[in-house]
Amino acid sequence: MAFPGDREGSAINYATVAKAAGVSRALLYRDTELREEINRLRDPARTIARRQPATERMSQGSRDELLATLRSEVRTLRNENQALRARLAVVLGKERAAAQQPQT
Repeated sequence: MAFPGDREGSAINYATVAKAAGVSRALLYRDTELREEINRLRDPARTIARRQPATERMSQGSRDELLATLRSEVRTLRNENQALRARLAVVLGKERAAAQQPQT
């Protein structure tokens, strides 16, 4: 069952569903199937924050693409970090060796 208010990010409760459907709240409370669906959709874990409109939600394909891009970037940054650490170790080694040379 698709809730029309989902497109706008409206909260799902008896009042908003009744208004969107053009029916009374009493009808929604009397119909067991509708009542169960509304109760399922208004689960507090899902409605703590204002619902994001469906048109603004990221698709699974977009999530997968973003995840792949971020993993690639992390891999690149790790390689860069490793190269910089190796270079720093060489420079610090040279400085330490120069400091230990007897001065004449």
